Amino acid sequence: MINEEFFKDINYKDYQLKLINRFLKIYKKPLKDKIILEIGSDLNLNVAKMFVKLGVKKVVCINPRFNKNSTAPFSNIEIHKGYGEKTNFQDESFDIIFGIALLEHVLRVEELIKETKRLLKKDGFAFLQGNPLYTCHWGHHIWIEDKDFTCKFSENTNPFKPWEHLFLKGEDAIRKNLEFKNIPQKQIDKIVAYMLSDDISKIKGSDILKEAKKVKGINIYPVFQRAIYQRNDFYKKARKIYTKKDLEFQELVLMIESKNILKLIKFEFFEILRKIKSKIRNTIKAVVNFCDTI
Repeated sequence: MINEEFFKDINYKDYQLKLINRFLKIYKKPLKDKIILEIGSDLNLNVAKMFVKLGVKKVVCINPRFNKNSTAPFSNIEIHKGYGEKTNFQDESFDIIFGIALLEHVLRVEELIKETKRLLKKDGFAFLQGNPLYTCHWGHHIWIEDKDFTCKFSENTNPFKPWEHLFLKGEDAIRKNLEFKNIPQKQIDKIVAYMLSDDISKIKGSDILKEAKKVKGINIYPVFQRAIYQRNDFYKKARKIYTKKDLEFQELVLMIESKNILKLIKFEFFEILRKIKSKIRNTIKAVVNFCDTI
């Protein structure tokens, strides 16, 4: 596990270090001489810098938000403006394809996975992560940081109760909801623009996986992470429309490689063990919470 001190000269976010460590725990191969494609790179290139420090040969970064003023800090980092669903890179160009905080922004999942398959070398590996998923309690993913206004899904600046966004269909419904809460008009305009933008996918986690699995000739190992959050009336109402899994799982990781039956069996065995451990842990928490109310 790589600690904070190793990357002390890089202004990374905590989640970036956490997910790189998760990837390294799974990948377990030397990174030297590896060429990485990072899809949806952060604009500060923190993840690319971290991989360079870990010894990779090259990191190719792609993001539609890069502009003509975007520059690479090192010669072994390349910047390309564009989307991961359609690139101009040659077949089998990359040892690793990496993307974090990505899946919630992808509107054409099957195309992304097809392109991932095309670009991966025969022994290549992809790690594609997304959080949160739209149908979870924070699924609207509001993240606004302005000089005069901050609104973030993961903080007390979140204007909606868990799962409330699922019942706000269209601009008028969102505006009326926020006006009722006495939120200033300028802030309402920014929240509405964010929620209705094409930047955030409205695809359920289960449908992301369904679309991904349409692509043949690769193994996809999905890992859903559940968000432990108190259920409310909006959850109960949403449960009539959505599955429990779609409402409670806020993170999805797709790990992709060429067909390998033995690896698939091994992965599924350990995934079953992980789910059993998770159920035991959640049951213990539920019992403890119940005892606290007595």
